[in-house]
Amino acid sequence: MSRQYAQVTIPNTEVRSLSSSIVDQEYRIFVAFPHGYDASDLTYPVLYLLDANGFFGVATETVRMLQVFQEVPEMLIVGIGYHADSFIQPSGIRVRDLTPTEDRAWLEAMSRLRPGLATDGSGGAHNFLRFFQEELIPFVHANYRVEPNDSAIAGYSFGGLFSLYTLLHAPGTFRRYLIGSPSIWWDPKAIFKYEADYARDHSDLPARVFLSAGSLEESMPQPFRGQPAAFVSNMQSLATRLQGRGYQGLDLKTHVFEGETHVSGAPAAVSRGLRAVFG
Repeated sequence: MSRQYAQVTIPNTEVRSLSSSIVDQEYRIFVAFPHGYDASDLTYPVLYLLDANGFFGVATETVRMLQVFQEVPEMLIVGIGYHADSFIQPSGIRVRDLTPTEDRAWLEAMSRLRPGLATDGSGGAHNFLRFFQEELIPFVHANYRVEPNDSAIAGYSFGGLFSLYTLLHAPGTFRRYLIGSPSIWWDPKAIFKYEADYARDHSDLPARVFLSAGSLEESMPQPFRGQPAAFVSNMQSLATRLQGRGYQGLDLKTHVFEGETHVSGAPAAVSRGLRAVFG
């Protein structure tokens, strides 16, 4: 269907492409500029946003609304997405990038229940983290005026899982971590093992971290598995571990959104999480 009038767009934004030799993937990079960017020589903190095909609009306009009363600073938003027109289209490929371990049975079930959905394996978080460190972050620093030592990552669901993976493997990659409803259910033993491994070798964890989940997510079934996803209890168990370690430099906040589901909790996590890690 052709539209008679122009489509609505988000002002003061741009879209670029960035090819990764590490992942062998061309990513779609969504960028939102702070007010007055072009008229100044200021540098800004940068928010790296996962799953930009679904979350770029939500995050951009939430940041801009919060800035009305200066609840968060002005920032550059860099969303990482795929060359697709919806969140669902690349949902199989994002599994490759955002999960730390391989699960062939899960992918086979997804392929049966969603025929035609493109998939490219799982367990690629290591390479995706390298993409950030070696390709994306240098690209952003070379092309935009950002504070080199003040960046945040925001991830929800599988994006939250990847953010946890990064926190427990290379926490210095970002200063701030906004982690909403992390899919710890994917491989609970892995995340808790990563935390134990980190604790064995470190007494500090210098990061501002926000962890959240929706109360109605606890009994939500794992996609294509059926067992409870236990978003709330998994998140709280991990938070208890992190707090119990007494890590130097760790500023950890948690929140359970009463009455929110895995879908409805996403905008709430963005709003409260931004205020928690930047406030």
